[in-house]
Amino acid sequence: GAGVFRDLKGLVAGDVIHAVIDGRTVQYMVTRLEVYSEGTDRMAEILGIREGAARLVLITCDGTWDQSVKRYTDRLVVFADRVD
Repeated sequence: GAGVFRDLKGLVAGDVIHAVIDGRTVQYMVTRLEVYSEGTDRMAEILGIREGAARLVLITCDGTWDQSVKRYTDRLVVFADRVD
């Protein structure tokens, strides 16, 4: 069946994501979506520490299914900044 991140592809910059953290609902505003090839060497950049508002990074499969290696060819990464 469809995974929990199945609708991430429909997000656009400006959308708000509600996350429950330690029993509290926290809001994050989507700033951008990027597609990276599976196995990208840019993970440090994607997940790296930075200054400013707390950031939420969601990563899911994208692209086409490669049966020979049993995985998708790309990764969809959603970046969102915390909204107070």
